[in-house]
Amino acid sequence: MTRRLHGERAEVARLAGVAADLLRRRPEVARRLFPDLSALSPQPEPETKSSRRPGFWAWVTLMCLCLLAAVTAVSLVGPYSSRTRWISAERALEIGMPAVIIAVVLAVVLVVVRHPVGYGRVATIVTGVAAVLVAALWSYRLIVGSGDGRDFSDVDLTGWAIWTGVLLVLMVRFARRYHEAPPDDVLARDTAKQRRRAAKELSRYDFTVENPTVRQDVEWRGRLAALEGEMSAEVLAQAKRLGPRAWLVWAVAEGALDPATLRLR
Repeated sequence: MTRRLHGERAEVARLAGVAADLLRRRPEVARRLFPDLSALSPQPEPETKSSRRPGFWAWVTLMCLCLLAAVTAVSLVGPYSSRTRWISAERALEIGMPAVIIAVVLAVVLVVVRHPVGYGRVATIVTGVAAVLVAALWSYRLIVGSGDGRDFSDVDLTGWAIWTGVLLVLMVRFARRYHEAPPDDVLARDTAKQRRRAAKELSRYDFTVENPTVRQDVEWRGRLAALEGEMSAEVLAQAKRLGPRAWLVWAVAEGALDPATLRLR
């Protein structure tokens, strides 16, 4: 945003504090204005590949390992086919059992941790696809049991079936959690009304003419007069012309004042 207010950041912030103090004495104004100012504060830059935090990569790693372990656990114990005939039943369970246990542990972590903002939809889709595959092969093995010629024993399959059932429940749980989480564009949607009001608030002020509604604000001008000698005449002249409301709005918009510090009292 192009800077509109004259003066150093500290001067702008100081005058914004004075303006906020005056506006608090007008509750009907402060109640309407202060909540909307949060929509004016400078927004962070969109996350890029180089700016992603380590937590993002940790989450991606956990997700990939969990889904890989889950798919490995069920595919090895799946039906007899050209993809499974090369491995014996005993060897398949030697790999499949540890894989499903690892997948369960990682799935528990994924249920607990919060996914990075902006990736809930992707996580839901990927997890949903993997969950369908797990459910299909798990159901097949429950129905067919050891009767498909792969030489599994019912005893061998019992432990695998229990762990895989737990895994499936967890996968459905964190897939639903990602789906039920606020949409990735929730910030834009939830604050759209505030942003429109805030933009309207900004558009009210013409920097080329004096605002007639604040020209008679004697108290504001008195507070500015007390600051003569401490601030430049240019800064005070602009503040005098804009008035407390406009100065506060633009101070927040330019990042000189954090709107979170504004309270009605």
